[in-house]
Amino acid sequence: MGWLAPCFAELPDLRTANATRHDLIEIVTIALVASVCRAESCVDFADFARDREPLFREFLKLEGGLPSYDTFSGPFRLLDPAAFGACLGSISG
Repeated sequence: MGWLAPCFAELPDLRTANATRHDLIEIVTIALVASVCRAESCVDFADFARDREPLFREFLKLEGGLPSYDTFSGPFRLLDPAAFGACLGSISG
């Protein structure tokens, strides 16, 4: 994931138990790429990931498989907006 993983390394992962099957950084990466391509919802993120699976497998491990829309929904409900904003801010400099 190159430069993106360090940007989100400090992002607290508040998920528990089986909700941690998918890597948080991979979930965020897919969501960000999908958002840039005009995806607007967790369903859009999951559809985007499924449609571009070969592309994402070039640079993500996806050991838990592709995230479902529920998998996207959970972490984004739990994320601290300030911490997420700080991570996004670190991308630009």
